Amino acid sequence: MASPPLVSTYLQYRENINMVASCLCRTALDLGYSPDKLTNPLPSPESTPSQPQASKRLKGKARKEAKAKGKKVEEAPTIIKYIVANKDLISLAQYINSYESLHHIPDTFAIALNKCIAVQTSYCFEAGQDAKFNLLYITMLEKIRTILKPRMSTKAAYACDEPIDPKTLKDLLDILNLYEPPENDIEPLKDETIVFEAEPQEKVSDLLMVYYMLFYDMKKIQAELHGIWNEFRKNRFDIGVVAVTTNTAIEVARSIINGVLPALGDYDISDLATRLHIAFCRSNNYTFQEAVDPMATKHEAYEHANYTFLNAYRLLVTALSEQDTKRLPLYKPGKYGVYRPKNARKKLSNSRKFLEDKYLVNEMWNELAIASIIENYPVQDEMMRGVKEAIKNNEIPYYLVFATQVFLDINHYLRHHAPLIGLHVFGQLNKIANTVRSQLEFGTKHKSPAWPASSDHRLREHMRNAQWVVDDPVYRYKLKAYTKAGIQPPKKGIVKGHMVRLSPVLSGLLFYHFRFEMHEIGIHVINAWQTINTCWHLYLALKTELLITREWKDIEVCRSVLTEANFYVGDKPKNMQEYFDQFCLQKGVNPQTFLKTKHRVNKPDLSSGVHLIGDKNKILTAHTIFGNRYFRYKSGATSVVNWTKENVDEILCHSTTRYYTTQYVNPVEPTQKPRRDATKKLKKGELVHPDEFIESIGYALQAETSEFVFPWIIMHQITWDLLEKLTKKCRPVLLELFGEKYFEHEGDLPWVVGYALLAALPKEKGGLGDERLFMISGAVIDVFLRGAGDSVVRLGEMHLGLKINFAEAGSIAEQEKAVYGEDEEGLTGVEGQEEGGERSGLRDDEEGEEDDGGVSIRE
Repeated sequence: MASPPLVSTYLQYRENINMVASCLCRTALDLGYSPDKLTNPLPSPESTPSQPQASKRLKGKARKEAKAKGKKVEEAPTIIKYIVANKDLISLAQYINSYESLHHIPDTFAIALNKCIAVQTSYCFEAGQDAKFNLLYITMLEKIRTILKPRMSTKAAYACDEPIDPKTLKDLLDILNLYEPPENDIEPLKDETIVFEAEPQEKVSDLLMVYYMLFYDMKKIQAELHGIWNEFRKNRFDIGVVAVTTNTAIEVARSIINGVLPALGDYDISDLATRLHIAFCRSNNYTFQEAVDPMATKHEAYEHANYTFLNAYRLLVTALSEQDTKRLPLYKPGKYGVYRPKNARKKLSNSRKFLEDKYLVNEMWNELAIASIIENYPVQDEMMRGVKEAIKNNEIPYYLVFATQVFLDINHYLRHHAPLIGLHVFGQLNKIANTVRSQLEFGTKHKSPAWPASSDHRLREHMRNAQWVVDDPVYRYKLKAYTKAGIQPPKKGIVKGHMVRLSPVLSGLLFYHFRFEMHEIGIHVINAWQTINTCWHLYLALKTELLITREWKDIEVCRSVLTEANFYVGDKPKNMQEYFDQFCLQKGVNPQTFLKTKHRVNKPDLSSGVHLIGDKNKILTAHTIFGNRYFRYKSGATSVVNWTKENVDEILCHSTTRYYTTQYVNPVEPTQKPRRDATKKLKKGELVHPDEFIESIGYALQAETSEFVFPWIIMHQITWDLLEKLTKKCRPVLLELFGEKYFEHEGDLPWVVGYALLAALPKEKGGLGDERLFMISGAVIDVFLRGAGDSVVRLGEMHLGLKINFAEAGSIAEQEKAVYGEDEEGLTGVEGQEEGGERSGLRDDEEGEEDDGGVSIRE
């Protein structure tokens, strides 16, 4: 997860403050500062017992080599950690400044010091009077800076003169426009046995600032996700892309939280969240009593509680308290009120907004609680993972709070469009199943040695799994529970797809999962039947020789998406000899071998192997990184993306194109300049801000959408039909030139093109010098291109990702009818109403039906 390339504000702050303390203490001691003046006694390596180490006695070959060299094995030095007390820092700075022979201090020290001051200043601005102890700490750091300013370089001193305005601080990790020295100007630290660190935060006010840095990181990620979903609303991003990006962002937030928790010790992070909420309220003219009143978060202080994630946390605590491990969370309709998302949220009162949140969180909790116990559910988002962990440990993990807040944000933003996404996804899964079904029917009519029965089995499994998800296993589980308990299910109590309609992220992950497998199946199909690359070689030869004038857009897009390296080696062929040679190499055959067998009735030996598309030249890069996490995920596993430097480099480089892939030809030009050069990779030790990285994931995935979603199976079937027509037209000439056994089984169909190129090759080159097959091929292709040359492209652009025109999407009932048929019920607890209607959710004094209809299930 958050490996070295990804950095949190807190960890960067600790690195900076440790650098300040280490530089002051080490420099002062080197200049003669007496260790006796330090608050904490400075230990010596000799006085510190070393850790017991394993025997250094070498054995075998290593022992012989050591004896031959006559060298002793050196023991690793013991590293001692020394904490520099805060009260010593000013004295150390004064001593350093008094040492006349010291000309300057490193620029890295000034940079680290300025960033620490800026972070503390930003926190004090937000926390107001609750940060009085931090103001003292800032005063100390500023005094150190004033003392050492004469020893700083000109540029570093100028940076210190820049005023810090908390209102303009945009990023706590890059807070000032400071002079960053070149890498070769940074003085490496001496290899010492003592590591100096700043005094850790132990006071509540210090811990509150630690939480504030964590909170700030999450707010930055939250803001980036809002931009990603805004791009989705504009049909610039695909639902699968935004879902993967959103869930990955929450995973990154979880890793940041896990990195901060050790600094908090045993202190409850929820208490810090409450304290920060109180601080924000008091800085906005609320009294302390108003800030701590739980009812205020539902009414007057709702916006502040929503901003600080406090409402999400309290709703989760309530949901967990109602959870019974021996009872499924099945309730009467209306327990949590009626949700009317068509009402404009900005017109609602705070209390109604809170009741909407209560409905969404409780309904989603109940759905996820059931989904988490269903085996083999194909995907798991962070919210499902968090609910499962909370039920198991009877405690709310803090990353679940952030995941829930993101879930609420998305529903707040999409409103009544959110359920449509789940229904559209189910509609797409039905189309995927139909495409797979058509390929299975194709396989019953056509046989090839390269397509074994196991391949058909994979297709059937994919189709069954897609249909299983559309039928909704959570819905089936509920029905089974009611039946087992001998209770009649409520007529409008449960419906299919309730969970995915509530969660656009889960909908998108399901879509991404099945589309990922569809991509792999499609590449497997075109490699097995060899139709697309065969037609490309024929089309290129005919077009170059001017036997056809129309453009075959479908095959041109295939070449562009797959790249030319997957079709031929080296430069593009330009004459008949090169057409023939490249075709043979693509099929794994030596051209000279084929030439020698032209008069025989059998075909050349194919044992050398066919050149497979995507085997050596990758089709996808960014999407491949997420394959194990979202496609090969197994129920019960804890798969995460390992963000190594190489993976981060791939994402950052592929995200610089900034293309909004909404069509295959002439994609929309980027509206933003890339943040970094695509040719430049991360330097050793270079860090990436989480919010920048999240944005890069979205753009990197979207840049590969055309490759990811291209309908390869449909293209294969069209090119197969074309080759069948071509073979039928060429049959008389093929029989005349090559005999009856030129075609032994249907898998040989692509070799018709090879025979046409062989026949057209001049006799002096080893061919037959007969262009009849080549001319017939040109006529067949020309007729084909009059009506079907761009049908796959048009189909692909219609379903390039999941593009939803919300204005023309129709009602939920219409979408349900399209997915499920005539008899499906509507979304439980959700009523449609015109935008800006008067009623929304419950009345201000209505808390919902408390008489639960929970079904008692004894496990």
